[in-house]
Amino acid sequence: MYTIFRSWRLGNRGLPLAASVALLTANLLAAQTRSVGDTAALGAFVDGLIGAQMEQHHIPSAVVAIVRGERTLYTDGYGYADIAKRVPVDPGTSMFHIGSTGKLFTWTAVMQLVEQGKLDLDKDINTYLKTFQVPAAFGAPITLRQLMTHTAGFQEGI
Repeated sequence: MYTIFRSWRLGNRGLPLAASVALLTANLLAAQTRSVGDTAALGAFVDGLIGAQMEQHHIPSAVVAIVRGERTLYTDGYGYADIAKRVPVDPGTSMFHIGSTGKLFTWTAVMQLVEQGKLDLDKDINTYLKTFQVPAAFGAPITLRQLMTHTAGFQEGI
């Protein structure tokens, strides 16, 4: 199976891209079943998909990396890292905010530490915090499990 890392620069446009990413993922998995092993063919395939998605959703820049196992099969940058100066995206150096995707990496690492016995999902999170403490919510300490499931009782306000 392919692992797909992608970053999109939206600027001020908060466009939902889940459908675009799902389309890209489905097409890449379909390509796998057709045994696309040639990186040039894979690049042409991805270029076509990304180009269409960028145009359709008015996305100014993106980076795509396709990894299989330990091997990087394809990386490329699209659009501009700096639109005003017309500096092209470089997949090795252009930086993008990954937004909510960071939760996936954070909670994967947390669960690995739980498996190793280094963290307890039901323990007060303040046990693990060294530089600050989080006040209890509704008279009870906040746990990692509550943070993971968005049930810690935090109120959102602007």
